Amino acid sequence: MKAWKIVNKHLDAHDCSGCAIPCPDLCSTRRLNDEKFTFCLNHQLNNERGIASACKYDIAATLTMMAELCLSGHVPYMANTLPLVESQGSVQWLDQIPEQDRSAIEDTSNLYCVNMSPMMRKVEGVEGPVGPYAIRHFAYDQQFGAVFHRDFNADIGKTVTLARFSGDCRKLLVVKGEIVKGYGYDLHNCNGGFVFRVSDGYRLYKEQAKVGLMLPLVFGDITRELTLLAETLKLEVVSV
Repeated sequence: MKAWKIVNKHLDAHDCSGCAIPCPDLCSTRRLNDEKFTFCLNHQLNNERGIASACKYDIAATLTMMAELCLSGHVPYMANTLPLVESQGSVQWLDQIPEQDRSAIEDTSNLYCVNMSPMMRKVEGVEGPVGPYAIRHFAYDQQFGAVFHRDFNADIGKTVTLARFSGDCRKLLVVKGEIVKGYGYDLHNCNGGFVFRVSDGYRLYKEQAKVGLMLPLVFGDITRELTLLAETLKLEVVSV
């Protein structure tokens, strides 16, 4: 809460509508460890208020989240987006995805996953209600740093839109996916998220490598709106 108050004082003072925090650099300092707080809660609370807030000093993700907020009115989730590679009939699963969740997915083609703790509690929009959630901690051993977790198993079958501006803001990657399994609700630290399916996992991997790891997402299909925005700004649009 201290971090959230300080961040918002700076946003007000400088008339800013978004922020990016260099979390790995700050969280490794003694002062933040002594005072026992992280910026995860700040990101979650501000995103719920319609203020784009990203970790890892990811400016491109912040801009993407601002666009998603404005076009959809939905709370963005700064998703650490990774392919689940299938080789010789078996999938290279993340360690965070337990066996019972893996075995529940029959079709393992074109699977990706998102794995990040600053997630949304409001899946119906910024003006919508707060849904069910849990409070976990970020630091494993010392057990500090509050984070919200959502059980995404309640969202199986729902459509999500992922996107990312390239670092030079000349390109916009737009992706549509469908949630197939949630995981990590009971985990701590920067874990938890869901597995989703895209139309072409290999093509997404190649295009994602050109723009960056984090693909912020919102619930619902806003691929058309994002495409129109990019065309208006005269950006190259890559749709998957």
